[in-house]
Order: sequence, then C-alpha cells, then structure tokens
Amino acid sequence: MKQLTDKQKKALWIAAGVLVLIHYAPTILNTIRQQSAAYRYAHSKPSPGIPAPDRASSTPTPPPAPPAPSVPPDVAQLSALVGIWGGSMPVPNVGICEIRLELKPGTEKPGFTGYSTMSCTNVQRFRPGQKSNSQNANAALLDATPVSAILSGEILKGSIELNQDKAIGANHAGCNIVWVSLTPFSEQMAMNWQEGPANWKEKPESSCAGGQVIMHRVRTL
Repeated sequence: MKQLTDKQKKALWIAAGVLVLIHYAPTILNTIRQQSAAYRYAHSKPSPGIPAPDRASSTPTPPPAPPAPSVPPDVAQLSALVGIWGGSMPVPNVGICEIRLELKPGTEKPGFTGYSTMSCTNVQRFRPGQKSNSQNANAALLDATPVSAILSGEILKGSIELNQDKAIGANHAGCNIVWVSLTPFSEQMAMNWQEGPANWKEKPESSCAGGQVIMHRVRTL
C-alpha cells in the first residue's frame, strides 16, 4: 500500500476539519446568538416609566388618606331641621296662636340661630252674647300684633335648644318667647317654648305662659 505524502496528509486533515465545522456550525452560531442576546438584555437601560427588574422604585408610596370624620346621627338629624316652620295651637285664656320659626345654622357649629314670630286671635272677646266695645277691640288688636324674637343655641340632650338674644315687641301681657326646644317628629318638628318678660334673665320666674306645637315646613317661593 502506497503511503501518503505529508502534503496529502495535510490536505486530508484540512478536509476533515471543514467537515466537522460544517456539521457543528448551526449549533455554534445558535449558541453565539443566545449569549449575545443575553448580554444585550443585561446591559440595556430600562424603558421610561418602567422600573428596572429587581430594583425598587425611587418614588415612595403615598400614605393612605385619613378617614373622613363621621357625623353623629343626632347631629345630622337635627341639622336637617334648618328651614322655615309654621304651626298653630290654642293657648288657654288667649285663643288661637300662629307661630313661625326660621332656623339657620349659627356661626359656631353645631350652633343655630332662630327667628320667631307669634300672633294670636282671642276669639273669646267676640263670643256670642259678648258686647263689643272699644276696649275689647283694642285688646283684640294687641293680641293679634305679631311679636318676634331672635334666639340662638346648640344641640343639648338630643334637641336644639335656643335662648332669646333679643325681643322685638311683647304681647298684651308683656311677654315674648325666651326659650325653645326643637325635636324631629317624623317629617315634622315638635317645638316646646317658654315665654318671659323683658327682664327674664334677671327674673326668670314670671306669669308668662308657654306651650308646645307640632310644626310643618313652610314652602317659600
């Protein structure tokens, strides 16, 4: 058998190397592409607005907003009484009286301001058999003359209690409303009141009357 020369051996080794390279070339190229992609991903900058992986955001999470203060049910219910109310009731030894009260929020919460007006009609002065004279007529006019008061107060023991700040007029007995208590009554309002003379703060005991009435809302234009 004829031996190969060195030149022929070298040619065979080169051919074998080329065949091996052709056989493994796809695998090598795929490995190189994977390593290159991994390198680019590891050294790439994060997109704006998206934090880098495994990196905490530099903007701290804002604390939760504090809960809104709750309003006690009695305060909310009594505050709903703000508005204009009216009612009528019989008053002993006087007759039928009409009372009107406008309730507004006060300058201090949960304070309130009230504006009351009362007028009465003494029907006893005109009952059958009663002789009419100028004295009765003048007394009837005094009974029917409206008297008003400005009151202020706050919520006490489940009611709105108002005390007189200023009296505007007085009835024939020299009295005017000095205190009221307002309480919700279904869709209406219960009002208790006490009358007093002009110096009621110095002398709270007097012969002035008082009363109670269920009032309804007055519609305004």
